[in-house]
Amino acid sequence: MSQRRYCVDDADQWAGWSYYGAAHRYDVHGTPEAASACARAMDQLEAAGDEARLRELALADGDRCAFVRLIEVMVDGDRIDDLRALARGGDDRAFATLMELLFRTDRVEQLRAEVGEFASARLWLAQLHLRRGEVDAGLAELAAAELDPEHGRSAHSERIAQLLRFGRLAEVRAMAEAGDRVAARRLRQFERELDRSQ
Repeated sequence: MSQRRYCVDDADQWAGWSYYGAAHRYDVHGTPEAASACARAMDQLEAAGDEARLRELALADGDRCAFVRLIEVMVDGDRIDDLRALARGGDDRAFATLMELLFRTDRVEQLRAEVGEFASARLWLAQLHLRRGEVDAGLAELAAAELDPEHGRSAHSERIAQLLRFGRLAEVRAMAEAGDRVAARRLRQFERELDRSQ
């Protein structure tokens, strides 16, 4: 196999890779011999530059290993447009990889640009701001994501978690007092854990 550009590690949800480097992370072939044969076949296709065959296997035939190798080729080549095209076509794996690539390479503005097309990109943008220490910007993105019908609940829960993480209890308390049941529950839980640790 050719050397991959990015490290594949067991990082947290926002900094790890879902598909990049994952071809043989799990036993999908049944035997070590079959896994080795698959890896050799993918290596040969990549070495020959036969992306058309990789695409055919990955997208038309549903070959998981070919898809992972195709993703690796795109990521290593920084082919954001190709990942976006697959994501536009409804491939959630390509979308996840696009977000992971932009997050890992600290591309705030490119992530921001994706929000117009992919609403859940805002969650990635928020997490990148938080990772960079831009807490207010991250919280603002989470607040904006709360307006999205599909991701609003998870964004709201995450914003409360981050407010608590950064010690902004007064804001969570104000939300709870205004009738926010999630904020009230999370605040009670946080205060119980705080009492236990003292």
